[in-house]
Amino acid sequence: MRATDTLFADILTDSTTRRITADLFVGLDRVAEGIECSSIDLVWDGSQQVLCSGKVELVYQDDWGRSIAPEKLTDWLAPFGAWLDLKYEITMGDFSRSVRLGRLVVQKPRDVRRQRMVLAGRVFYPGEKITVDVADAFSITMRERFVTPGQPPTAATAWGELARLTGWPILRNVPDVDVPQTVTYQENRLDAVFDLGDVLGGSPYLRADNTLTIRPFTPGAVVATLHDGPEGQIVSHTVSEWDADQVYNQVVVRITDGDMVTAIADARITEGRLRYGLASQGAWGRIPYYVSSEYLKSVDQARAYAQSRLAIVSQQKTTIASIEMLPDPRLEVGDVVRLEASVDGSVTVGRIQKIALSTTGPMKVEAKLL
Repeated sequence: MRATDTLFADILTDSTTRRITADLFVGLDRVAEGIECSSIDLVWDGSQQVLCSGKVELVYQDDWGRSIAPEKLTDWLAPFGAWLDLKYEITMGDFSRSVRLGRLVVQKPRDVRRQRMVLAGRVFYPGEKITVDVADAFSITMRERFVTPGQPPTAATAWGELARLTGWPILRNVPDVDVPQTVTYQENRLDAVFDLGDVLGGSPYLRADNTLTIRPFTPGAVVATLHDGPEGQIVSHTVSEWDADQVYNQVVVRITDGDMVTAIADARITEGRLRYGLASQGAWGRIPYYVSSEYLKSVDQARAYAQSRLAIVSQQKTTIASIEMLPDPRLEVGDVVRLEASVDGSVTVGRIQKIALSTTGPMKVEAKLL
């Protein structure tokens, strides 16, 4: 949950005045600040490597009549090193508080609407609206590639490799560990980042200030309570059915040499509801997840890698609560929230896995019930 003071929570109501602004950066230089955002449509999705993406509409007025609409590579909003640092501000009476939503990469300017005037032979732009696609900085890492496949340096640690591979500041919120020999870097640098996250026991992501940290696979403590009813934050609340898609009880690792498979190792769930075996004998079935690698050199390495992947691909897809609520920009993917029903007083607990925030309508949240 994004950090704020207690006053933020006190004045966050349905009658609160809300305002979103952006500072525009080119590289490390801030070239414009406090640009009004007339609309935003942002999604944070924990199932995606690039956690945050969406679009922002900027309203820009310059005292000198200049435009920031991109027309050439060196213009401020050209999608080459341009960033928007978004701030969500709430106001009630004389009290005002704000929270940072994120520092997002400008990916594509989509729509430019502007007024044009000519005075004394010079062109002026008294105002303009510009819509741009944005995403968090992992969208850059996703496009970066290793020159050749390889492995981490000898005695490398997971946090050290995350810092080395990405260049972003690190917030170490889980203990560091040595990188096992089974970890190999293929082509995509972001895939390597998430492999290192698996070693640390979580999913890497960039916080609002672009520090890199880990969202642990294991849920943490409850950080907020959401109520329904006239006095609550929840507008509507529905629960989905159970879903077994993309759940596996076996990982099969194939060691390859060119087009040839030279060795195979596997790991299986041996007990519980997901037990590997014949359904006719009371097991769940035989549901394999396949992995191939030319960088694993022994059956022992392949078996260890299979066991580490099994812990991930065998996670049950539990019930999902879909919530529409008053916008609360403090909430983040990974937060554990308590849901309290006003009718019968029932309480459920869920972990947020997706948030959709816009300037129109309620905030939409998906939470996996625990």
